[in-house]
Amino acid sequence: MRATPTLASLSCPKIGVVILVLASSCNTKQAGNSIVLYMNGAELQIETMDQRQELQKALTDILTLSPEVLRQRRYADCQLTPNKWTIVEIL
Repeated sequence: MRATPTLASLSCPKIGVVILVLASSCNTKQAGNSIVLYMNGAELQIETMDQRQELQKALTDILTLSPEVLRQRRYADCQLTPNKWTIVEIL
């Protein structure tokens, strides 16, 4: 059975709703991976290159940092206000 990912919407009042969501082409054979399950079927929604770079930074952090460090890390929100969103919120 294939799990259905759920993605939360985050609101940015000055520019409407903008969600940084990763487009995933993950192989379903990796179904045990919680990140794959979360991202499967998502689409990329960004408006600027700065938003893209912030998302890329978060994705790199997932691959390189420990869970403890990720819990403390904060990322710019959709208005690029620094240190506002957790890893879960940016994804």
